[in-house]
Amino acid sequence: MSPRKRKRIQKDSLRRQLGWGFLFGSFVGFGFFIAFGFLYLRESGYAVSLESLQMPTKISAIVAEEVKETETIIETSSPEVEIFTVHLPGIYRGRNEVAVQNREIEVTPTPFLPGDPTPTFAPPTVTATPTPTPIPPTPTLTPEVTLPAQAYIQDIYGIDPAMPLSCESSSAVDWARFFGVSLNEFTFFDQLPKSDNPEKGFVGSVYGTWGQIPPNPYGVHARPVAQLLREYGLPAKARRGMNFEALKEEIAAGQPVIVWVIGNVWYGGDGITYTSSDGETTSVAGYQHTVIVIGYDQSTITILDGAMVYQRPIDKFLSSWKTLGNQAVIYR
Repeated sequence: MSPRKRKRIQKDSLRRQLGWGFLFGSFVGFGFFIAFGFLYLRESGYAVSLESLQMPTKISAIVAEEVKETETIIETSSPEVEIFTVHLPGIYRGRNEVAVQNREIEVTPTPFLPGDPTPTFAPPTVTATPTPTPIPPTPTLTPEVTLPAQAYIQDIYGIDPAMPLSCESSSAVDWARFFGVSLNEFTFFDQLPKSDNPEKGFVGSVYGTWGQIPPNPYGVHARPVAQLLREYGLPAKARRGMNFEALKEEIAAGQPVIVWVIGNVWYGGDGITYTSSDGETTSVAGYQHTVIVIGYDQSTITILDGAMVYQRPIDKFLSSWKTLGNQAVIYR
C-alpha cells in the first residue's frame, strides 16, 4: 500500500472517531445540563417533581415566606413526571398542600374531576314534626242508682231514753243493736267527751231542761257520737250537708241513719250561730233532738224515735233536718 493511501485511511479513521466522540460528548453534556438545571430548580424551591400520579392533580404551594398576591400553577396530566412552577413565595392554602421546610418538599395530591365544578350546597329540608294533640281522658261515668219508690227497714226497734237529754246516746244504742253490737246507754253517755262546744262533746247536764241552747244543757252533735261508735268497732261516719237522695240510698240499702232534727220532727227554721269558749263557731237550735230514719215512700218518711215509730211528710222532715245542717251518722 502506498504511503498516500495509508495516510488517507488514517485520516478517515480519526475523523470517524472524532465524530463519534463529539456525538457522545454532546449527549453527555446535554444530560448533565438537564440534570443540573432540574436540581437547581428543585433546590431553589420553584419546581416540584411528582411521580407515579395516575390522574391530573392540582397543587397549591405553601412557602414559609411572606404572602404575595399572585400565583401561577402549571398543570400536566403526565403519569410519569409533572413540573409545577410556583411564582409565589409565601403561604397559600388550597385543596392540596406543598410544604417547603429546610428545602424539602412534601406533596399531598388530591384527585379532582376535569372542570372541577364548584360544589352546590342545598340547605337541609326541615320537616316539621306535628305536635300531637292530647286526647282528654274519657270520664268515668258513675252509673245512676235507681232507687225504689219506697223502702222500709225491718227488725229494728228502739227504747225510750233513760235520761231527759240522752237522746243521742239512746239513738246510738238502738242503731248499734241493729248492726249486732250491744251497748249500754249510761255507759255510752259517760264515755262521750264533755264540752261547751257541741261539735266536740256533750254540752251541759244530761238532766237539764229540754229546749235550751249552749252553753246551757243542750246535748251533742254528730261527730263525737260517730267517733265513740267507731271505738266499739262500728264503721260509723258523721255527715254534715247530706242530701235527701243519699239518705234514701242508705235506707234502700237496708242501713238505718241517725239524723239531727228539731223536736219530734217539727218544721224547723234557721239555726242560731254560737261561739264556744275555744273560739269555734257552729249552728245550734232549741229542742235539738236525734231520731233514726228507717223508711220512706213517695210522700212520707218513717221515723224511729225511742220506742215510737211514726211518719212525717217529706217536706216537714226536710225542714226539720236542715235547721242543724243536715247532720247524720251513717254506716260506712
